[in-house]
Amino acid sequence: MGGGRVGSRVARLLIQEKHDIALIEKDPIRAEKLSGQLDGLIVNGDGTNRRILLEAGIEKADFFISATSADKDNMLASEIAKRYNVKKIISRVTDPDNHELFIDLGIVAVNETATTVSSIRNATISGERLHRMTQICDDRAEIVRTVITITSKVIGKKVKDLNLNKKIFCIDRESEVVLPDDKTTFKEGDVVYAVVLPEESNKLVSLLHGEDS
Repeated sequence: MGGGRVGSRVARLLIQEKHDIALIEKDPIRAEKLSGQLDGLIVNGDGTNRRILLEAGIEKADFFISATSADKDNMLASEIAKRYNVKKIISRVTDPDNHELFIDLGIVAVNETATTVSSIRNATISGERLHRMTQICDDRAEIVRTVITITSKVIGKKVKDLNLNKKIFCIDRESEVVLPDDKTTFKEGDVVYAVVLPEESNKLVSLLHGEDS
């Protein structure tokens, strides 16, 4: 639901991944434009209206994504989707004060304000060495990414020797996905993905980039 910048881009991504999608857009001009751009069902109407949701196929949907900028509309439409036993419901949340309300209703809430703040924090505190990708566990942990550069002193060292086995879950190495084990060593250019507590992220960067070595 929602054919603005967020909703339309999500729709394009899902179509590229071969999903069948239906997009609900309230504005008739935008809906007509999207109908010529997207290979999916475009429904012009109010997504908080049960009839419109049925027209879009809510009864057969595996996922429902509410992507408008209005939290109230997103919550109402998501609540209706729940009544049709949609397997997973995801909603955009604009006001951070509403985040817990969506969580309490069993809706996967994407808090755009928190994501923006995290990105700014990442840029100002950690520079380009660390990218905070997403927050998990109700913001109590986060998934981060960093690249092992030529100046890093961990090159050639084993992941297990740095006691990072439980934090690093994946390494992207020259288009190869490496799932670290006791024999895995760091190489220049490794893109490292880890799960850390927010207060641990800077320590991880220091360790991987050799500042504490």
